[in-house]
Amino acid sequence: ALDMNRLWQRLLGRVLSEWGSGFETREEVGLRGVIARDPAFNPRRRSVPTPRPDFALFRNGSLVAYLDAKYRDLWETALPREMLYQLSLYAAAQGQGAAAMLYPSDAPDAAEERLVIRDPSTGSTRATVAMRPVSLTRLEALITAVPSAGRDRARSRFAQYLCGGAG
Repeated sequence: ALDMNRLWQRLLGRVLSEWGSGFETREEVGLRGVIARDPAFNPRRRSVPTPRPDFALFRNGSLVAYLDAKYRDLWETALPREMLYQLSLYAAAQGQGAAAMLYPSDAPDAAEERLVIRDPSTGSTRATVAMRPVSLTRLEALITAVPSAGRDRARSRFAQYLCGGAG
């Protein structure tokens, strides 16, 4: 069976690495140490899963953002709780800026949405998550465009948009 999530991730990985400028894209970087067992409370000596965002963007060796790719139109359907929890963990690990979910959409009015994760006792913002639509129509046009300097500039701008302006 065709795994559309995996296909979407691979497509976006190529777009980010081939069209992006000014940053390095690493795929499925393990966030070691983000979740750890308390050794005093680990009687079975179990390990914990290592979260792996689909993409980690770096500029000059410094983390810029974590991005995750999901083949689910979040403009037309609600953000599932599990995806929110996953993205929230990436945002908390990132520290600043917005960790983003990249999703396909053909809705002409699809726009980025953001949620802030707040400290319930103080109301201060702890992290930010973004749901960033990727226009399938625009992506197809950029993939099939005749090679030119203008096409290359448009591809670079598109990759920067995917990264939230990073680059």
